[in-house]
Amino acid sequence: MKKKKTIKKRIWTYVGILLAICLLGGLSFTVWSVWREYSQSILDMQKEQMSNTVDSIAASLEHEITTYAADVEQLCSGAAYSEEQQNPDNMKFEISQYLVNRKGYVDEVTLRDKEGNIIYGQEKHHFTDTYKMCSLGNGITFSEQMDKENRLYFVFTKKTESGMQVELDVSVRKYYDDIISNIKIGTNGYVVVKTSNGVIVMHPEEEQWGMNVIEGREAFYQVDELESLELMTEKQMAGETGVAEYDSYWWGNPSLPKVRKISAYTPAYVGDDYLVVSAVIDYDEVYNPIFAGFTKIGVIFSGFFLVILCFLGVFSYLAFQKKKNQEEIEYLRDLNQVLEETKQSEEVITHQQRLQIMGTMTGGIAHEFNNMLTPIMGYADMLLDMLPEESIEYDYVHEIFEASDRAKDVIQQISSLSRKNMETVFSFISVKKLLKRTMKMVNSVCPVNVHIDLDEQFSREGFLGNETQMKQVILNLCVNAFHAIGKDQEGKLSIFGTVEEREQIEDRHKITLANEWNSYICIRISDNGSGMSQETMEQIFTPFFTTKKTGKGTGLGLSVAEQIIHSHKGYICVTSRLSEGSTFYIYLPGQEDRPMEQIEAEHPTVRAKRVLVVDDNEKILELLRKEFERIKIEITATETPGEAKEALENFTYQFILIDQTLGENYSGINFAMSIQNQYPDMIRILMVDQVKKEVIEAIQQNSIDAYVEKPVSAASILEKIRSLNEEDAM
Repeated sequence: MKKKKTIKKRIWTYVGILLAICLLGGLSFTVWSVWREYSQSILDMQKEQMSNTVDSIAASLEHEITTYAADVEQLCSGAAYSEEQQNPDNMKFEISQYLVNRKGYVDEVTLRDKEGNIIYGQEKHHFTDTYKMCSLGNGITFSEQMDKENRLYFVFTKKTESGMQVELDVSVRKYYDDIISNIKIGTNGYVVVKTSNGVIVMHPEEEQWGMNVIEGREAFYQVDELESLELMTEKQMAGETGVAEYDSYWWGNPSLPKVRKISAYTPAYVGDDYLVVSAVIDYDEVYNPIFAGFTKIGVIFSGFFLVILCFLGVFSYLAFQKKKNQEEIEYLRDLNQVLEETKQSEEVITHQQRLQIMGTMTGGIAHEFNNMLTPIMGYADMLLDMLPEESIEYDYVHEIFEASDRAKDVIQQISSLSRKNMETVFSFISVKKLLKRTMKMVNSVCPVNVHIDLDEQFSREGFLGNETQMKQVILNLCVNAFHAIGKDQEGKLSIFGTVEEREQIEDRHKITLANEWNSYICIRISDNGSGMSQETMEQIFTPFFTTKKTGKGTGLGLSVAEQIIHSHKGYICVTSRLSEGSTFYIYLPGQEDRPMEQIEAEHPTVRAKRVLVVDDNEKILELLRKEFERIKIEITATETPGEAKEALENFTYQFILIDQTLGENYSGINFAMSIQNQYPDMIRILMVDQVKKEVIEAIQQNSIDAYVEKPVSAASILEKIRSLNEEDAM
């Protein structure tokens, strides 16, 4: 019985393989058929476009030659004078007026007597070669002639009734440079004009002017494989119109690479003769993009086919697991509901408790501390700019600045206790500082059997984000690594940070990143724990999926981490092997912290702005006055709304900086609203201790344009002004 089941299973396997082969064959044939039809259609469209181009050029050339022929006719027998008035003086006058008023490519007009002597003009061009001569009717002769300096001219001649001869010389080079050379045929394509006997009169390579298209090139370039070009030239010399594919060379390249070309050609009729106008393009320039596009389509179809095969392969397994999965889904659904209710209750209770404890004091604490920290950090920053980096005084001031910066973070953390339903505030985060601060938390929860190795290669690199959320992500990944290592072995946790290029990341993980950023911040967290199978790695970011025992984990940590990284426009990837450990990669769009001097250099227009500052703290006003004066920006500092309104009446300001609290009973937002209608074009920026709900609502209601968090500095204010200028430009 067991043997029969095995045979039946093999039969179904062979049937499945056969069906897959048939499906793949049909798909390949379909792709091949579509490819042939589509590529031929694109080639035909390109050829038709080239034909239209040469028709237009030929019509323009015919019109130009006809116009100059009419000019010669007018000079010889125009209505401006009668037959008796055709004397040299009248002719000279007409020719001089023509040369003054004519706008075109005429280089010279010469008048000769019956014996051929010049009676007007000068023989500027000593022609040495005449390539073709034909009649335009009414006694007008047209020819292409080359002078001794290898300059080509269209020459129009006609004799008057009195026996004098008018000669009009048109510069072919000027006509070509102004009209023909500006016509783009693809990337490397060009336009060629030849006489009906095969002499080139217009070509991108000037050395070919006056050269025979076949014999001349064979002799000059020492090539003899021009059979297909010769066949096409025979049709052109016969006055035919068409499109041909042929083998030739890129004449402008010294190495003379042989290529396949496409040429569309047509005659431009000149009296009883014609010129041949042809447009030339590289065959690969048309064909390669088509091939590349269909290659991508083929890869997509192949991937789709493989997905179908995988789906068929796992379908039977999913059907077998259906009953068990349904039970697990019901369990997870109940657990999810309980967790959501518990989480909501905890959030409400916790938030109420925080508000009761901290709500009345955080505002005052943040305001007073920020007012004290602003001059400390501001003057420390100014001293850092003035002191040499190698001096001991520089180190002392740097320690003061660092301590003040840490104090600022403490104030922001205290202020965050009373925030609820606020927007997530993103700001520039230094990766070096982020890792340094996060490692303190990681070390506090690290087991004694685990050694932590931090290797970061950052200087001024950073990203735009929320520091609290990013600390949560890194801490969560490190704690997961501690659990994977366990307590029974010597463990190692490696954290490595660097900047990587987009192409390097895409090659490593086979993913496509956003094109807006060429480089990303990479934070790599590796452990030597138990590792994961491929099946587990595919589910780790799924909500409520966990490999821990019941009650040891909710399965939400990595899911939340992935959401946070995605909200920062970043990516999180993982590689792992069983018994060898795991490595998590965090990629964030990189930026560089720019000093104030760089901001000024990038935005010199900021220097021309006049800024008004309103703050009831004299030390902050004094600091900002010194900082702005140091960078030569005009500033007016006021302590009360009354002084600010008086300054607004006397001067025009582009920006106003307003403290969030202006005394006990006056709000900075209310003051911004009071001047909104009177000065609608002035940008209003609020200096805040903490981002409260009323600040966000004020921006949404257009009461203020933006805010900066204290402690403030000239650099942070200039950066905010720069961002507002960029938003206005967009």
